[in-house]
Amino acid sequence: MARSSKKSTAQKGKSAGSVKNKALHSHFKNSTSDLSLPDKIVSAAVELLESYSVSEITFRDIAAHAGVSHMAPYRYFKTKEALYEKIAEVGFEKLTSTLNQALTEHPLDPRKQLQNSALAYLRFVKEHIEYMDFMFSRRHGNFDESELVKKASDKTIQAHLTLIHNCQLKGIFSEKQEALRLAAIIWSYVHGFAVLKANHASEEFENDTKAFLIGLEALTVGLKG
Repeated sequence: MARSSKKSTAQKGKSAGSVKNKALHSHFKNSTSDLSLPDKIVSAAVELLESYSVSEITFRDIAAHAGVSHMAPYRYFKTKEALYEKIAEVGFEKLTSTLNQALTEHPLDPRKQLQNSALAYLRFVKEHIEYMDFMFSRRHGNFDESELVKKASDKTIQAHLTLIHNCQLKGIFSEKQEALRLAAIIWSYVHGFAVLKANHASEEFENDTKAFLIGLEALTVGLKG
């Protein structure tokens, strides 16, 4: 059985040890990239979350990993909650970009757009699983009142609605049905499979893309109305 390249939430903290005992700054993937300082801090925090739990990481750890002054995170994020809010915002921005890119493919075939968007969502969750807790969970803060997160998530929803509207125009879904309802049902299926696949990577899941698409098609037919 294949193992995930990233640790699950349950695994974090059990084998990681002390963050402070590691020269983390030398391993920062984006250390030479042309990122702004706030973006570099966010990227460093997300990278640390690949191996450590939220409770283990301090602003000093993030600064060391990013290779910046230990006071730099405080200049942009007064609290950890403010940093978490930014992580959620960036996560939605990345997801929207992923979905919009998928929409540019097969512009005349919404059914293929739907399949491509669903597969893109699976890849996004697998590659950016650390963002998901901040985007869709309240464990690290309630961002319902956050204008930043709301603005970013609204763009993600709009990408879903654009796809549904394209499908309605081609008769894949009835135009009488509420687009938001259709989007919610379809992406509940896609999101659930994606998170399960990302957190429990195995040969069974790796080989289940075909079954996933069959399920998506069955759901699509069932929702035609």
